[in-house]
Amino acid sequence: CYYTDRHEDKDVVDDRQDRYIPSMDAHELRMRRWVILTRHEYHELERAHKKAAESLSGGSGANDDSLVCAPPHHFSLRASEVLGEGELHSPMSDVSEFAMVEIHVDLLCIDRYGEGKPSVRFEPEDVDKSKCEFHDADVCKCDMPLSHQGQDEAVFHAYLSPIKAWKVGQFITMRKKGNGPGRMVSGFMCDDEEKGMGLCLDEGRLAEVNAFRALQLNRSEEGRAPLFSSPGIEYLDVGKNQEEWWNYECL
Repeated sequence: CYYTDRHEDKDVVDDRQDRYIPSMDAHELRMRRWVILTRHEYHELERAHKKAAESLSGGSGANDDSLVCAPPHHFSLRASEVLGEGELHSPMSDVSEFAMVEIHVDLLCIDRYGEGKPSVRFEPEDVDKSKCEFHDADVCKCDMPLSHQGQDEAVFHAYLSPIKAWKVGQFITMRKKGNGPGRMVSGFMCDDEEKGMGLCLDEGRLAEVNAFRALQLNRSEEGRAPLFSSPGIEYLDVGKNQEEWWNYECL
């Protein structure tokens, strides 16, 4: 079996609904999914959102509750926590506290996704490691921020084209008999802005990883081979008879 898409099989759906999604919800405050705005910025975002919703609904004034799907958290910060050093002596520094709002990154434009941080509501000191359902107390790290990582793969073929095509009179574009050679990409994605898609590693970080790998003994009692790029993304050229597909033997 070189590739099997079971995303919608009953056991996969059940596991996603009964275990994965509830677990994600339970730990979401620890993840980099929260952005802090001033209350003024939040109201500006709210107005822009409502304007866009009215435009999409043809001006019908339909209520759109997507800004309510993750209720905003209102709190206050001292001026020293909000203003930069150059602003501490500005007229704004006369304000002792600023009204702030914390919202989920899904409510923002994608270009601000990298601003996501763990929630201000996450209190590490409140975590009771002795009651952790995942780890023993001496190794539990549930008082630390949680990084969400995912993995997926896709195959791209040279001659793959849409079913429908334009034609001029009786003439239509010529199509290849098959999909042609393909390239498969398998990659990991991290919500850490520095790693992102493919778990990016700069030269310094790659050197650190290789130094660590050199200390890990394999079955031949030798250090693990050095990496020349991040293992977070792999490209495979797939050929006839599904040779070189990412399969069970590659794990």
